[in-house]
Amino acid sequence: MYKVLRSYSKKAERKQEVSRGADRNGHVSSANYYDEGGHHFKGQNGHAANGQLLAVDNRHLSNAYAGQAFSESSSYETREHFERKVQRVKKTRGERERSRSSRRGEEVSEALHASDASSARDALLQWARKVTSGYPRVNVTNFSSSWKDGLAFNAILHRYRPNLIDWNKSNLADLISRLSRGIGITNEKLDLILTRIEEVESRVDTARPGEIERTVNEIVDDLNALEVPIGGFFDDVEELKSQNHPEANDFYRQVYGLHQRRTAYLDRLTNQLLVRLGVRTETLRKENASRLESIRTSSFNRVQECIEWVRVRLEKLSEMEFLEDLETLEEMFEQHKLDNRDIQDFRQNVDECIARQEELRRTNEHFWDLLNASQKPPEPDHAHLFDGQIGELLRKLEDAWRKLNDNAGKPISRTPGELESVIMSHKSFEDALQGLDADVANVKELFRQLPNPTPTQRVNNDRLSSLWEDLWDLSRMYVERIKVLESVLNGILEVSDIVKAHEITLNSFDDLPAALDKLRGHHSQLLEMNMVLQQQQTVIDSLNKNVALLRQHVARTRIGQSSHPDVDRLEDEVQQLNVRWENVCTQVAERLKAAERALQTQMVYRSEYENEMAWLDRVEETINKLRKPEDLRPEQYQQQLDLLVAEYAQLQERTEAIENVNREGGKFIREAKGYDSRMGQFHDSIVGIHGPAIKQEFRRTKPQPKNEQYQQQLDLLVAEYAQLQERTEAIENVNREGGKFIREAKGYDSRMGQFHDSIVGIHGPAVKQEFRRTKPQPKNGAQIVTEELEALNRRFAQLSSLILERRNTMQVLIQNWKRQKQEEEDMRKADEEAKRRAFEAARLKALEDADRLRKEREAAEAARQERRRREEEDRLRRQREKDDEDRRRREEEERRRREEEEKRRKQVGISLLSELLRV
Repeated sequence: MYKVLRSYSKKAERKQEVSRGADRNGHVSSANYYDEGGHHFKGQNGHAANGQLLAVDNRHLSNAYAGQAFSESSSYETREHFERKVQRVKKTRGERERSRSSRRGEEVSEALHASDASSARDALLQWARKVTSGYPRVNVTNFSSSWKDGLAFNAILHRYRPNLIDWNKSNLADLISRLSRGIGITNEKLDLILTRIEEVESRVDTARPGEIERTVNEIVDDLNALEVPIGGFFDDVEELKSQNHPEANDFYRQVYGLHQRRTAYLDRLTNQLLVRLGVRTETLRKENASRLESIRTSSFNRVQECIEWVRVRLEKLSEMEFLEDLETLEEMFEQHKLDNRDIQDFRQNVDECIARQEELRRTNEHFWDLLNASQKPPEPDHAHLFDGQIGELLRKLEDAWRKLNDNAGKPISRTPGELESVIMSHKSFEDALQGLDADVANVKELFRQLPNPTPTQRVNNDRLSSLWEDLWDLSRMYVERIKVLESVLNGILEVSDIVKAHEITLNSFDDLPAALDKLRGHHSQLLEMNMVLQQQQTVIDSLNKNVALLRQHVARTRIGQSSHPDVDRLEDEVQQLNVRWENVCTQVAERLKAAERALQTQMVYRSEYENEMAWLDRVEETINKLRKPEDLRPEQYQQQLDLLVAEYAQLQERTEAIENVNREGGKFIREAKGYDSRMGQFHDSIVGIHGPAIKQEFRRTKPQPKNEQYQQQLDLLVAEYAQLQERTEAIENVNREGGKFIREAKGYDSRMGQFHDSIVGIHGPAVKQEFRRTKPQPKNGAQIVTEELEALNRRFAQLSSLILERRNTMQVLIQNWKRQKQEEEDMRKADEEAKRRAFEAARLKALEDADRLRKEREAAEAARQERRRREEEDRLRRQREKDDEDRRRREEEERRRREEEEKRRKQVGISLLSELLRV
């Protein structure tokens, strides 16, 4: 023990000399010591009992924390959310710092631009690192411990406002504060160590040496742990001296006093405590040897005395002579009773001797057991086995960790086939990793069998446990990532099919129809499609949610990586699907609104159009009903002319109604043309996405019915109206001239009749015989003009009838053609619906088969796990049965041995009793 402690002291002195010239790493360690207080004195990872430092490879853990693989901020920030946040930060920053210098604004914007692929927390941390770079003892690595000393805040303030803070002065003040606090904490630690040393010194003469030795080892470890902080204090004092600080010498005396106290405590343990412990150990050894010799001597002497007493009594009893004298016999009898009483009293001594015999027998058995054990081959060296097996096992686990990280770092699968191969590969990896479970259990069992494991063995065992747990944790996260990726790929396929089907359906719509029934059917189809889109919106939302969740899982499994281009490409693909989905929803909404407006316009237009056509029919009918001129009397000519003039005046009044019809028709035509234009643009965009081959799937009517049908009807109506108006004006002119002539002729005839009546009144009726008028009277001018007007009007009516007849014929032909096309369209839609249902049934069957295969794999895996569990339970049960059988066998042997010993003891007692009775 003395040599071990001397080695502690020598190594500590050598470390003290080396620590004087340590680099800035030692200073950083001391700074952490000041910041974290008592936690620093717990010792570094891998600090051995002999004062040496053991290197521990925890790269996978450091990488995990450095890469922010388990950051909670990634659980709610998707890429789109972060981009909006960055844009918002840029906007508010630009408004807030518009008056600042351009250089500082560019630095901050650069940090934000460079962090597009990470979270806002990482961007802020990166900006803090960039701003504080170059400042001594400022190392920003996180948002907790790196900001406790205030240096980071001072550095940022000095960077942007140098006139507000004196960095050298504040740095020196902070150094003095930390040095004072560290010296105080170290003094408290040394006071506690002094109390422990005094307590050990007070118990060194009474406690067990082994316990004292362990306590001394712990105290020495604590003293060695103070070596690095005290060395950091010397570095800080040297910095104060370099800046000519007035308190540098005072701090040097305090730090040197700490060094002297630490060295004095080590010397005290070496020169006083261990010497006393060694003297007491030697004294106890001698006392134990003398006590053992005295016990052995007294025990054997006691047995010898008992044997001698029994021998004397036996000789006395054997030499006893019985005389015939009665008095002598009575005396002998009394003496024999006294001897018998003494023999009975001596029975206790005999039992003690028998017990000593049993104790001696057990001692001999123990001796022979030890002798046999010494002759057996040596027990296996568990420490050597542990070192060999844990080295090989750690190498395998490191390879597995590297392989798992490589698999996690590979680009994510883009097809279900690639994903299936990844699943099979990871299943093989987990099977191989599960095969190492027995090796890990064996190594841990070897470590438990080590009586006094070394610090290196403890560190390796801890490293094995942490690496094993990290492997399984990362494997479970990788499995969750695969599950989410499978959901994303299936969702992409499903959404692609849904969007493509809707795009084909939208491109299969005909141009905006003119008939009210077809327009209502068009509107109902759009309403039904809108309801389907609302129901399928959950599928799109689920895909977006799974994509955001996939980024979180990828970030957790890819340790040390902040950007993931493969996930970005997958998100871009999903974003394209979202854009196509939004285009489909926008198309349906716009078409639905256009159809509603067109339906309202068409109802108004159709009503006015039918009214005007009915009026035209009535006018034509009125004109056709006019009587022939030869059937009219001269006095009825004016009435006929007035009727024609009235109809013409009414025609002038209907001009505004015709204009309203034209206005509503033009409104519908513009709406239909805009609808068809948007439909054509959507058609071109879909062809640009899927290629020209997609046109084969469009179900539009070929040849496409022309939406100019309504325009033709309107043009026909306008042409008829214009022609009728032109003809009516011409007829009006003719009728005006004819009416003028008729009025002149009637005036002439009227005056002529009056003169005829006056002559007849003068001369009497006989004078009529002398008149030489032609009989019958030939047609006068009024009659001739009337006949001509009737012929003109008749021809006008015939022309109007011909136009109407041809229009009706064309309408009948168009209706028959539309009915035929509608029947063909219905048949084609029925065929397409059958094909779609067959495709949907095949897709559902494929999905069911995939789900069934997945469930079968899960069931097989569960069965395998259950089989392993049952095998393990059977093994444990057989082990317990074997242990119980061994225990029962040992108990049976012990019971038999005890029975034999009891039987032998009884035989000895019976023999002694028989001898005594015989005597």
